Amino acid sequence: MAIMFNPIALSASIPCEHHIRIAGTLAGRILRKALKCPSCGICYDLIVPTHVSSSELETYTLDLRLALMETCGGHPPVLQKQ
Repeated sequence: MAIMFNPIALSASIPCEHHIRIAGTLAGRILRKALKCPSCGICYDLIVPTHVSSSELETYTLDLRLALMETCGGHPPVLQKQ
């Protein structure tokens, strides 16, 4: 059974592998420095569900990058796609 969650962007790197496991089940993958604010250059790691398609990943990345631009000067440590 797939574990569902919305993509999460973190400004602090997670000290683990490139995959997230929950109770032994592969739930997501971590894309290191996948997002970067075009204004100030701060980088975020992106956590996405394992089943996400390439087109969905592009959409999530664009949406979260826009959210980064809107919060430049006061970036939150965590952003999540709603």
